[in-house]
Amino acid sequence: MVTIRSLKQVSYYLFIGLLLNISFKILYHYIIPWSLLWMVNCQGNECNELSWWQHFPLLEKFIWRLVDNLNL
Repeated sequence: MVTIRSLKQVSYYLFIGLLLNISFKILYHYIIPWSLLWMVNCQGNECNELSWWQHFPLLEKFIWRLVDNLNL
């Protein structure tokens, strides 16, 4: 009985780990690059204006750090 219970716990933790791994891969490979391209993209081929996120220094520093660290 103890081995069945421990195997169920191990399989439960492995399943949770699998779900976390899949969600992080989807987030890292699809959602973050798409959102960064959306934020950095210029409207109407004119890049003279500041984007909404560039008005906040901490957010701007965070986004540029993400752009530098991700290979887009």
